[in-house]
Amino acid sequence: ASNPLTSGTDLVKLWPHHLQRCLSSQATALVLYSTDGIAELPALSTDQASLHWGELCQHWQRACQAPLPLTLKTGWAWAAASLSLSEESDREAIKAKAYKDAEKKYDLGAYNEEEVKDQPFLRWYYPEFALLEQSNDFVPFAEALYGPIVAQLQWTKRERPKA
Repeated sequence: ASNPLTSGTDLVKLWPHHLQRCLSSQATALVLYSTDGIAELPALSTDQASLHWGELCQHWQRACQAPLPLTLKTGWAWAAASLSLSEESDREAIKAKAYKDAEKKYDLGAYNEEEVKDQPFLRWYYPEFALLEQSNDFVPFAEALYGPIVAQLQWTKRERPKA
């Protein structure tokens, strides 16, 4: 696992398990160690975990009816950029940074692998990020599904010895 703020893949996969543990009598923090540092999601109260679990189930039910206009890396990039800046920050600056970060993840670039290559639905309806973002569903889904994880995340960067 690299810096979870850049990808979030491992944390998103473990989020349902973390919520279930917090709903049980086994509430513990989730800790991921990597060569870059330590990512921690603290234990949540039963009420918090129940709220997040209910929201997750609602979005899952919607996804069973139609594919969500969302991809993991792109949605995570949006949530991390929009939620990591202080609330006093200029909303337009937050949106511009979030847009730029998410667009880099979604669109095919010189050094990026197109995130939608294995998702024909998204590639067909949203061939570029600008169209995905304009769907009016991308931002609410990104913030609802990945925002709670980003908000809880405590990241400690590992200092590397200088050579």
